Amino acid sequence: MDAETEYRRGTILGLTIAEVFILLLFLLLLMYLGLHRHWEVRSEAAAAKLTQAEERLTVTEDTLERWHPVMDEFKAPDRVMTLQRRLVEAQAEAKRHREAAAILEKLEDGETDQASQCIRALRDANAGLEEAESRARRCERNLAVIKTKGHNPPCWYRMVDDEKGGQREKAYYMLDVGVFDDHFVLRAVEPPPGRAVDDDGRLYVEEAAQIGLDAVPYGTRLSDSQFQRHLAPISEAGQDGLVRTYSCIFWVRVWDNTSEGAKRRWQRAHDRLIEGLFGAYTVQEDAW
Repeated sequence: MDAETEYRRGTILGLTIAEVFILLLFLLLLMYLGLHRHWEVRSEAAAAKLTQAEERLTVTEDTLERWHPVMDEFKAPDRVMTLQRRLVEAQAEAKRHREAAAILEKLEDGETDQASQCIRALRDANAGLEEAESRARRCERNLAVIKTKGHNPPCWYRMVDDEKGGQREKAYYMLDVGVFDDHFVLRAVEPPPGRAVDDDGRLYVEEAAQIGLDAVPYGTRLSDSQFQRHLAPISEAGQDGLVRTYSCIFWVRVWDNTSEGAKRRWQRAHDRLIEGLFGAYTVQEDAW
């Protein structure tokens, strides 16, 4: 009787401890298989969604590629509209001067004492003909450049192969800019070889001397105002058509040397000061 009592104490619902553990393991195995199947189904669904997303991305990229020339036309609509307005104004002014010149020529052919005053007045009024026509030609040229090269083409560049079997302009960097918590430091870059191929420009090394690149204070701490004062004339020379026959921008390499707590300073220096003057490439892989 004692043995039977002891045996019953070692059972649960008529099962021994070992049998209970086997049953629990079996239930855990079933639960694991169920979870495994559940996650397998979810994984297959996620893979299908990823495939669909990749297909949509490919279609989108193809669409964007086809519309790229059109989008280039509208990258800077304000700039295009301004140039178009200036072109119309300059052409109208040039037309007025040409008409005045024609009248002047007729008067001079049969000049009389009574016409002398009119002739002098017309000469004075027509003094800006060459300048007006020059402005009109410059506007036309800048609009043509935007259509062929895009907005803000580089002043210094080399031709490289693109992915479409053609060629594109790849910018040369004019100088290096280090951005620190409270100052800038500039580092000189050797002027690139050769010259621009589209407007018979001078050698790049000659243009560097023309824009005063050798007078920039390299290797010294510059405040924001000093940075602007020294580099703004170089930027303006490109944008005003004094380097190329059209408006262009110079490109610089930029390093973020600010501390972790000064990222607002970096953002302001990069977005407002540097990109307000130049095209900027932020270097990530190489140390300053």
